[in-house]
Amino acid sequence: DNTGVVLPGATAQNVSAPGGRQIHYGIREFAMTAILVGQAHHGGLRPAGSTFFVFSDYARPAVRLAALSRAGALMVYTHDSVGVGQDGPTHEPVEHLMALRAMPNLHVVRPSDANETLDLVEEFLASKVPLPTALVLSRQDVRVFGEEETVASRKGARLGGYVVRENEKAVFTLVSTGSEVSLCLAIGLTSYVARFPPSRSKLARRWVGRTTSTIQSASTPLACRRPVTSSSSISTLSPRPWSNTSNEF
Repeated sequence: DNTGVVLPGATAQNVSAPGGRQIHYGIREFAMTAILVGQAHHGGLRPAGSTFFVFSDYARPAVRLAALSRAGALMVYTHDSVGVGQDGPTHEPVEHLMALRAMPNLHVVRPSDANETLDLVEEFLASKVPLPTALVLSRQDVRVFGEEETVASRKGARLGGYVVRENEKAVFTLVSTGSEVSLCLAIGLTSYVARFPPSRSKLARRWVGRTTSTIQSASTPLACRRPVTSSSSISTLSPRPWSNTSNEF
């Protein structure tokens, strides 16, 4: 499996094992997502399916159906950024993140490390009425947060945006999501790092406003009051509430 979403020890569904909990869909993203929607509405299941992020295009009508009908399905998308290995630009998502973020009622999350991924999956599984969720992950290994960053993640990941690392001597602020957060942390510059929230239905603008206020009101030098954002996708498809407070690179 190229996306790593497997149930260890589970039987694959086939003619001889109709009760198998694992279904091998192949390159049938639309059918897979439509079935997830049906399973979610049937009840008794927390269905999850996975594919490369760029192929969410094929599944889009079913993803919209999940969002419109509030089907509690988990759609896992890997290969989220430029790190797509030998596949090259045909498998590199560009507009996909902003396209999903613009979809009402779809909960889009880009975890920043392995522990944050587990935390957000637990949120989906533990919720009595889970939202249709797009879990956007990387292809490559991502650095696991250190102790200080992990504490910040545990407090803020489910809220959306939070300050990952504070630095009183910082000369600017780096703002990012998902696998780009580890890159911002790895930059050998005096910086202040924050993670911004993706869209989550009508709560997105409230979260972004709160996160922007947190960054701008923090006890950092005045130069840090204007964040520099790093994103794997283009931003022209949907207005971003924080776009007037930051520069991009």
